[in-house]
Formats: sequence, C-alpha cells, structure tokens
Amino acid sequence: MITADTCTLLKKLAEKIQQQLGLSFNEGRIAELEKAMQRVAEKLGMADAQSCVNKLLASNWQKEEIDALVHELTIGETYFFRDKKLWDVLEQRLLPALLGQAENERRGLNLWSAACCTGEEPYSLAMLLKRMSARHKFSKPNILATDLNQRFLDHAAQAIYSNWSFRTTSTAFQREFFQPMNAKHRLSSEIRSMVEFRHYNLASSSEHPCPTRKQKFDLIICRNVFVYFSQEKASAAILNLSRMLHENGVLIISPHDMWCCPSQQLESEVICDVYVLRLRKTKLELCGATSRVETVTKRCAGSNQEKEIPDAGGQINKGEPKRQDAKSEPRVLPKKNSYVDTAQSQQEKFQGRTPSVAELKILLEALCNAGTTAEALQWNDKAIEMHPLDESLYYTKANILHELGQHEQAIKHLLQAVFLNQNFVMAHFSLYHVHRVTGNTAQAQIFLRNVRGLLEKSNKDEILPEGDGMTVGQLLQAIN
Repeated sequence: MITADTCTLLKKLAEKIQQQLGLSFNEGRIAELEKAMQRVAEKLGMADAQSCVNKLLASNWQKEEIDALVHELTIGETYFFRDKKLWDVLEQRLLPALLGQAENERRGLNLWSAACCTGEEPYSLAMLLKRMSARHKFSKPNILATDLNQRFLDHAAQAIYSNWSFRTTSTAFQREFFQPMNAKHRLSSEIRSMVEFRHYNLASSSEHPCPTRKQKFDLIICRNVFVYFSQEKASAAILNLSRMLHENGVLIISPHDMWCCPSQQLESEVICDVYVLRLRKTKLELCGATSRVETVTKRCAGSNQEKEIPDAGGQINKGEPKRQDAKSEPRVLPKKNSYVDTAQSQQEKFQGRTPSVAELKILLEALCNAGTTAEALQWNDKAIEMHPLDESLYYTKANILHELGQHEQAIKHLLQAVFLNQNFVMAHFSLYHVHRVTGNTAQAQIFLRNVRGLLEKSNKDEILPEGDGMTVGQLLQAIN
C-alpha cells in the first residue's frame, strides 16, 4: 500500500518525468511508477525506491539516471519489417515517389527512424532500399536512426540479432543480409554502413529541434512512441518532426497516435491503413495513388448538420450522443441471477485457475451493473494482466472510464485497443464518440472516417465484435 506522502512524492516525480522525458504517468499509473522506481533504485545502487525518488526530485539528472529511467519506463519491442502493410506502402507507393523527387533535385534520399529501439526498423529501411536499387537508379540514401535509450542504440550498433527479430521474415532473407554468429545473426557490413545512430530525446525537440543540421528529411518514421506521452508533449513532438521534412516529405506515425496530431498544421492521408502526415504546398503524385487526401481539420460533407449516429453502445441518438446507463439491462448475464450473485459465482469459478476472457467479461459486466465500478476496474486491471494482448479488455475498461467521466483515460485505453487490433471497428467508433462528447470535433471526424473505411471493406452481414449484435451494414447505414 502506497502511503499518502509517498503518493505525493511520486506525483511530483511523474511531473518531472513528463517535463524532461515526455513520458506520462497520470494518477492511475502511480502504483506502476512506484514499482518501476524499485527497479531504478536497484540499477543505480540505491537502498530503496524512497531514496531513489528523493534523489531524482532533488537533483539534475545525469546520463546514468536518465538511462535507468528510460530503460525501466519504456518497452523495447520490435522486429524486422514489422507491419507488412507499412513496408508494402513504402516499397510500392511512397519511396518511388520520394526517390524521384530527390533525384530531380540531384541529391540522395534522407530518411529518419525516430525512436528506432534496437535498430530493426532503420535496418529494414536500408535492406528495402538495397533491394529496390536493382529496379531503380538513385543516389546513396542517408538513414538516421535515433532513440532515447542508449542501451537500445548500443545494441543496434552491434547489429547482432536473435531469431525473435526475424519472426515475420524468411530464412532466405536471413541468408541474403546476415551472417550466422553462434545462435544469432549479424547484419552485413554493407547494410550497417547505411545507418547512422544517434541519441535523441523527442520530448526536448522544441529546444533541440533536429538531431542533425545537415539536412531535412524526405521520410520520418515515428511509430509506437506517443502512447507514452501526454497529449501536449506528443502534439509538440509530432509538429516539430513535421517541420524537419522537405516540402513534400512524409511523416508516418501509428494509427493510435492520430489522437494527438496537431490538426491545424498538418494534412492527413491514409494509404492502405498506413497513416501519413505532411506539411506541404504542392502535391506529390504517389505511384499508383487512388486514395483521397483530406485535411484533418476539414469537416466531412454535411457534418455541420445534426445526424442520427449511434453511440458507442450501438444506440441511435439524435444530435449529441447520450451516455449509456451503467445500470441498464446486461447483454450476456443470465436474467435469473442478480448482478451481485452472478459476480460472486463467477469469482468462485476462478479459484485455482486463470479464467478466460469471456468469463472475466461476464464478471466485469455483473460488477458494473451492480454499481460496484471501483471493483470492476480492479478486476479489469487483473484481467489485462492475465490477458495483456486481448484488445477487448482495454475496450471494456475504456467504456467504464467513459461512464465515470474520465475521458482522457478512456481515450488512452481505446488507443491501446486499436494498437493491438487496428481493425477494431467499435474501438475506432468509441474514439469518435468520446471525442465528440468532449467537443473535439476534428479528432472525432478522423475516427469517424476510420470507421467508415473499415466498414466499407467488410461484409455487410458480419456481426461487429463488441457491437452488441450490430452488423457492419447497420452501423454503416447509421453513420452515412
């Protein structure tokens, strides 16, 4: 149990972490921060977490302290050619156009992998360009890769990887670019020489706007980063990244980071589910491009008129959506049981084993309908610990938080659900709904377009996961 005094100190430390590193630890994550401080204290050779927190609050952080914090507060998970759609879009659409532009200006292509982790992403870029050089003639590209975590950069510079980094690539790919080294694989010197690694803090980009003064960039990739940031820090970082682009340059971020995109300065485009941002004055023709380019601040046709649009629970509301009653009739609970009895019987079933996601969701709904939302949230957190890759549990928690009026937290959990499953229609739709309720029209329209795009690619008779029996066709008809 965290004491009141310790909680106050941790909140102060969370503010300092956000200010200096950009990482956000709100009140709901204080316990997580306290556990992380125990590990940081051990790394820094301190007696306990309390001593560590006091020292970090009282002093200016040195490199050793920053490295320890970053190592414990962030997750380094990546692999070569992660997200096939991204690499297909780069190879077939974006890179040919950007290469052509660079060649017209008689220069090499400049690319930046921001938050590169252990190097798989920038090296994937280098290998892709090496393969493309057999079909396209172009000058040698310049690839910059940066990260806040010095340990990750050291690993990347060594370029030695285990089989886990090759989980979506073939053995032929390994033979082409890697040499075996005991049970691991080392990248060829040719590919290694194409990438320059540097330490860089995205959160301080307003004070130090560019890690190199030599060039602006044709392509910047910065994915799976801003989920750690506050909205203010994330928006500032994205805007500064976009200012480092060439006139027709491209910034690629994750779909779940679109919520913090500074909408008035940037143009947004979705190409085969890849989210692209631009600062530009003239149009760059994409190879084979047929998709529309829309400004994120532009209203959808007719969006200034009130329309009947279903809320996140599938109900049709005129005008502003109404919240669902937290004590409304449950969808899956047996009617013969009271909510409290159902909750108790479910917990009894869990004794001595890990319950399934379906069983946990019955419990969560029973607790919510019994009015014990605090207990529901506790069980929701336990459920996520048991099944951390199940997007529906984050979606469920977001709905509870939304009912409690904790909209910012609801948005973050919905974005986590979208991170785990980019095609999760109801999560995108709930993001539309929460942004609309809170008056953020620009962001609401982004997610409404996401919903429409996903629905139009689906079978109209398909039942939507977490949609309370609603079909694709029904939701599409409602939003149109």
